[in-house]
Amino acid sequence: MLTAVGNQIKQDVGSRGICCRSGGDEFWVLLSNDQVLAPKEFVASLCESLSRLETAAGNIHLAVSVSMGVVWADSLLLTDIEALIRKADDAVYSAKESGKGRMVSVPASTIPI
Repeated sequence: MLTAVGNQIKQDVGSRGICCRSGGDEFWVLLSNDQVLAPKEFVASLCESLSRLETAAGNIHLAVSVSMGVVWADSLLLTDIEALIRKADDAVYSAKESGKGRMVSVPASTIPI
């Protein structure tokens, strides 16, 4: 299932950014502002495509539910990347606490430059 999720993220992101698995069932996607003009809409679209994934393990059918933490910055060159990752991590845990299928977004303006 993790392979299917990773492949779907990679397909949806395409050449617009970088995606990687950060551990467990968590993935990171780094997108450039000039590649994604509407980040919230892109993330909503990504959540939708992931929710359509299904696989079977024997007689058991598995479906994906997604919780996402999203942080965006006008320029990653001007932003502390570690602070950006921490903020995204905090957002994803807030999304998970809110229930399945949630997205929490945080402007990077809350991160020191």
